[in-house]
Amino acid sequence: TRAGAAGRAAAAMLNSPDGRDERLPSEVSASDAEESDDASSDLDGNADGDAVDGRKSATNGRLYVLDNAKFVLIVCVVLTHFLAPLEGVKKLSRIFEGARFAFMMPTFTFISGFCSSPVMTEPRKYDANIKVFVIYVLAQFFWVLAARYEWWGVWDRTCFGKIIAGNAWFFKKDIDESGNQSWRLEDWLMPYFHLWYLFCLIWWRAVLPYWWRLKYPLVTAWLFAAIFCAYDMYKADPFNSWMVDLPYVVAWFPLFCLGVSAKQEKVRMWNHPYSALVGLLAICSIAWIPIVFKPKGTFGTGVVWAYGTSLVNQFGTGFWANTLMLLCRLTVPVAHSVCIWGFLHIMPRGELPIITKGGERCLANYIFHPLGGTLISLVGVYGNGCDAKLAPKWAEVAIIAFSIVSSVFWTSSLVWKVVWPVCDPPVHWLLREA
Repeated sequence: TRAGAAGRAAAAMLNSPDGRDERLPSEVSASDAEESDDASSDLDGNADGDAVDGRKSATNGRLYVLDNAKFVLIVCVVLTHFLAPLEGVKKLSRIFEGARFAFMMPTFTFISGFCSSPVMTEPRKYDANIKVFVIYVLAQFFWVLAARYEWWGVWDRTCFGKIIAGNAWFFKKDIDESGNQSWRLEDWLMPYFHLWYLFCLIWWRAVLPYWWRLKYPLVTAWLFAAIFCAYDMYKADPFNSWMVDLPYVVAWFPLFCLGVSAKQEKVRMWNHPYSALVGLLAICSIAWIPIVFKPKGTFGTGVVWAYGTSLVNQFGTGFWANTLMLLCRLTVPVAHSVCIWGFLHIMPRGELPIITKGGERCLANYIFHPLGGTLISLVGVYGNGCDAKLAPKWAEVAIIAFSIVSSVFWTSSLVWKVVWPVCDPPVHWLLREA
């Protein structure tokens, strides 16, 4: 099964990752080179789009609440991957593993939709989509190149390094008659581990202008995704072939459309002294379910709560089992919508030191954060011999602290100046002037 993200091989690493001016996309969904012309208007309760209480940048039209949310979310993504090997033996890791399913990637997907335009009336909007595609191509090339080769045994020296190499198993299995690994175009049809989100974003943004021609695009996406996935309308095996994991792309599409609808309908955030508290209660009302109730199967929670692709129906076989899955696929997006609302209302709406700019540049953290796993492994957080049962009592605290520090590092302006060719490729060099 594919649980939560694209992890399918080595260890228990599950899921993983958007407002910026289209000329400089710098977030996960990122590079989502969003539509700053309109995307920044009314989410924070601002009716006319002017800055209110410092909640919107006066220089580039960014919503601070979205950047603050993206920084917190990208830290959660890092924690997801770094805590994953401990989920089976550490209580805090197990609780976080369940809770994040309620809000993390659903909110990221919503923000990506909010920062995307369904009306392609200007060349710069096409250019923004092209840039998202190029970012994925470059990020995929980096990780496939890095993970599929031994590199003098560098990956075998740490527990997390072995996980990085293990997640490249699909790319390593095809070798030529001389024993060399074969590179092929299909390598880009199977996103490496955590890059599934960028891969899906390409599809979502490509389909969006056409889908938005429907009379009720959000409701249609919700119904179509549930029926398409529940009744197994895509028969290809995306795990042992080069076929695209289309059900995964489709399953997340309704939450992306929810974000688009929020922008188009000029939905405003609730301005009330208790909005943050109510938001927290909204998340808790849902998050306890994936924490307490664990569906059957190794990746059962990911299949149910992260729309993961599974070759076996969680509820059995036959029409009625598929119908139960249909009800599940219809219900979970509604629950996620509650958590998205709650999470955004928890986030501060003003500009914060480090955090706001970090959210603006979170794409760098999204792409490169697994490299930090090799460093935290060196202090023994995953136990002797990579046996999580032997992990020290302080392992989770160390991982949490390191995840925050490494996120600040990867989202810093200094690092951005180094990684910009991947995170903000100069595609305008190859494009005609508008």
